[in-house]
Amino acid sequence: EDFGIVPVEAMAAGVPVVVYRQGGAAETVRSEDGAVFEEQTVDSVADAIRRLDGIAYDPEATRAHAAFFAQERFRREYREAVERT
Repeated sequence: EDFGIVPVEAMAAGVPVVVYRQGGAAETVRSEDGAVFEEQTVDSVADAIRRLDGIAYDPEATRAHAAFFAQERFRREYREAVERT
């Protein structure tokens, strides 16, 4: 799917993710929340996984970032936009 909900759900659990650069996942995953791979090859994915080893992740910060994509926030901002119009 284009948005990349699976990585957001994983980040909501406070775990880092590995995602392909194409699609919505690359827009939702920050460097401090995971690693992005450029090509759909074994070497590219393996390199992204290796990059995770050297980075200290903050599960609470990752959860907070995932909350940005919460349904409640979407509903609130959508309602506010409609009311402004």
